Amino acid sequence: AKVDQIINFIRKNAEMLTYTPLSKPVCKDADDDHVLASAVSGNVDCLISGDEDLLVLKNFQGLPIIRPGDFWRFEKEKTGL
Repeated sequence: AKVDQIINFIRKNAEMLTYTPLSKPVCKDADDDHVLASAVSGNVDCLISGDEDLLVLKNFQGLPIIRPGDFWRFEKEKTGL
């Protein structure tokens, strides 16, 4: 079924990591600090989120935080496509 396809896709493409917690709180929501720490530890190119508490930061330690709809513009600039 479709759920199995999604799970298989995630298993093939996801990368598991152990992250280092942030040295001090950054977000209003403590759960968002875990998301930021994971993104930084994972050395991602950008953090895609619809969470307003994350989006208000715009950038964290050089990591752009963007809306899903802005991702394609970001990717185009990064790759020159």
